Amino acid sequence: MKKTVIAAAVAAIVAAPAVFAEATVYGKARVSIDSVDFKAAGGADGIYVSDRVSRIGVKGSEDLGDGMKAIFGMEWGVDLADTGALGARNQFVGLSGGFGTVLAGRHDTPYKMVGSADLFADTIADSQANTTGIIGRNGFDNRAANAVAYVSPSLNGWTILAAGVAGEKTTDPKANGLTDAISLGATGAIGPVKVGLGYETFNKNLGSGTENKVAIKGDVKYSMGDLALGLTYESSNASYTTSDKDTGLLLSAAYSMGNNVLAVQYGNFDAKADGGDLTRVVVGLVHNFSKNTSAYVAYMSDDGKAAGDAADVTGVTFGLNTAF
Repeated sequence: MKKTVIAAAVAAIVAAPAVFAEATVYGKARVSIDSVDFKAAGGADGIYVSDRVSRIGVKGSEDLGDGMKAIFGMEWGVDLADTGALGARNQFVGLSGGFGTVLAGRHDTPYKMVGSADLFADTIADSQANTTGIIGRNGFDNRAANAVAYVSPSLNGWTILAAGVAGEKTTDPKANGLTDAISLGATGAIGPVKVGLGYETFNKNLGSGTENKVAIKGDVKYSMGDLALGLTYESSNASYTTSDKDTGLLLSAAYSMGNNVLAVQYGNFDAKADGGDLTRVVVGLVHNFSKNTSAYVAYMSDDGKAAGDAADVTGVTFGLNTAF
């Protein structure tokens, strides 16, 4: 359960001065036990205990009057299964009011915030991952550093998201503005269907030949009683040297039965480069012990086109998640 912490605790975490905004400590603890079998000889078969994107953070706000608030957030990933190492996640400061929200720092891009139909995020079968998944491939499932972002208030049920990313000449001397990369998103509903649209472009080289890379994404979700359906389609180019578009398609369905949820998912990544295609099928069952704690078991099968069946893998995973 989220808790409002006393001033001394906040000071210890964020080194704040003697006057404090309202602050909340929160987090997720997620660990899985995975049995993995690779078809290709030499694959790393075995049983693994893995952290699944555990995190801890502090967030808060201060009322500035006239409907305006100062907001902040500082979040770190925590490796619970192995090293215990911390890793930077969303960390920002901003202002919020009737105009919407403006923030600056390190944050998920609007393109990423649009989401996807993935029901197995932060598991062995995560399909919204920019190197191994179905959606967000080619480096478009980002958490951007040096970003300035805007989130609109509700506009007839729709929310507009926009962000610019400063390259700060790290890779390219020409990358010296606030729009070296641009990320846009929109979320809303058309009748009973929830809709998300995303667009992202790299105007300058921000690393690994990213200049002129572009991606578009569409996401739709529909619920009818205990049944929930999702579909995501994405098109993106793999590098600045090619205009050929890779495509990703993700379909999911979940059926709730009391505290249990049966989930199935199909994904296909069609790469223009030879050997990059991937088809993923996942079936899983989630049991919700409470609002904050759940356990799951799932089976995943990957069928890839990489040489020597290197991308062909099956896995069974059991995980326990709790949030506070």
